[in-house]
Amino acid sequence: NLSICGYEGRSVVTKEELPKGLGRLHDFWFSKFDLVFIDPPYGMEYIVPTIVKLIEENLLAQNSRVVAESSTNANDPFPQKVYNLELNLTRSYGSTLIGVYSYLGE
Repeated sequence: NLSICGYEGRSVVTKEELPKGLGRLHDFWFSKFDLVFIDPPYGMEYIVPTIVKLIEENLLAQNSRVVAESSTNANDPFPQKVYNLELNLTRSYGSTLIGVYSYLGE
């Protein structure tokens, strides 16, 4: 999909163990991320630790967005705020739950 959209040179797709694998991104990516998609296994409580690690590793650009996916059936709620990221949109599509966090700045 990245190739079709012309974003190959401006994107990174990686498979890492969350959240600790995020620290390895510095090995091959030197910019901060404007947009991050988190689609962890549902109900495993990876969403908040992943967002925390993104912040701790200083991987998010100013005005970035983090889009997280979960399930309405999972016990993995989206908190309203995680450090300087605020949940500003939630939508459900069937049993899929989407949360969009916006970066509030330093």
